[in-house]
Amino acid sequence: MKIFLLAVALFSAHFFSLAQTADSAAANKDCYEEYKAAFAKKGAYTLTDGLYNTIITIRHNGVCTTYDGQARIEAGKFVLPLFIKNDEGKFIPLKDTGRKINKNYDAYKIPLENKVVNGCSPTYISDDDELVDIFLIDLLKPSTK
Repeated sequence: MKIFLLAVALFSAHFFSLAQTADSAAANKDCYEEYKAAFAKKGAYTLTDGLYNTIITIRHNGVCTTYDGQARIEAGKFVLPLFIKNDEGKFIPLKDTGRKINKNYDAYKIPLENKVVNGCSPTYISDDDELVDIFLIDLLKPSTK
């Protein structure tokens, strides 16, 4: 009887650990891919100069994190500073968080034009080798029915 209870306990522990792993994987789904796909599928409105609400995705070591932000666009390009919403709900310059992105080079260290295409930035790289993408969420067209 003890062996049977031990086997049931081990099986249960193994089953619950597998279930927890599956849930964790869903929570870490790549947010960058979701936004990139949404803009590719729905398209974006025409870009004009001004201040836009953004979604900033930061990818590092297989983990993607999103932040609300704001960015100013002039002549189709981002103008620094880029703003990110802090825990108090205020928009502060991204550099004040300790992050700095290189707007002159992309993730592959190739010089870039810094242009917004279909509501999306090129992939920037931070000083900590994080991949940073900016999505102008105000430009995302609604779903078509």
